[in-house]
Amino acid sequence: MLNNFHRIEPDCNYIFFKADGTANLWYGKSITGEYEFFNHFGVHPITGKTLKEGSVYIKDKYICEKNDQ
Repeated sequence: MLNNFHRIEPDCNYIFFKADGTANLWYGKSITGEYEFFNHFGVHPITGKTLKEGSVYIKDKYICEKNDQ
């Protein structure tokens, strides 16, 4: 298990992609259906489901748009 794996609360200023284009953010849904974000690939600590790689769509729809409200 990664010692540095943890949930994060990104905003539009978060660095979503590394210089080589790979993801720097992963996400999964909580048991209540809310999106939760993490700093490493892995499994959701509560649901046990594999986290998905962040994308521009996820950033725009669920992080930046949410923070604008």
